[in-house]
Amino acid sequence: MSQESAEEVKSLSKEEVKSFLLDIETKVINAEGAHMHSVIALDQLLRLPNIESIMDQELKDQMHDLWVKLKSHGIQLADPPLLFGLPSDFRAEEEEIIIDDEPEIEIVSRSVPEDTKEEEEKEEDELLEHEGKLLS
Repeated sequence: MSQESAEEVKSLSKEEVKSFLLDIETKVINAEGAHMHSVIALDQLLRLPNIESIMDQELKDQMHDLWVKLKSHGIQLADPPLLFGLPSDFRAEEEEIIIDDEPEIEIVSRSVPEDTKEEEEKEEDELLEHEGKLLS
């Protein structure tokens, strides 16, 4: 398959897909170090515009076996839904996050009594006087 845009990709017949899969299996997967070429070739097949209409159980099983064989060679691949079905958590409801509008900790503003304010001011003045004496 040559590099063509998605609109220019021609549809293959079932027989052509079978032949292409056989070529992938015999020439590419069994050859050492050519596993990425196999992944690319299978990806091309899975992207055919008419793949769902020509895919019967035999072709699906053949492609599934090739995919599993590639994964067994250590290639990390995501399983295509066309061959493996949708994952069990597909479009699963996300866990609801509960926002607590009434927190258990209550923030209370505290007013300082007038006599305490006067004491704090007096202590501050004394500290400033003491610092002034130390600096002079």
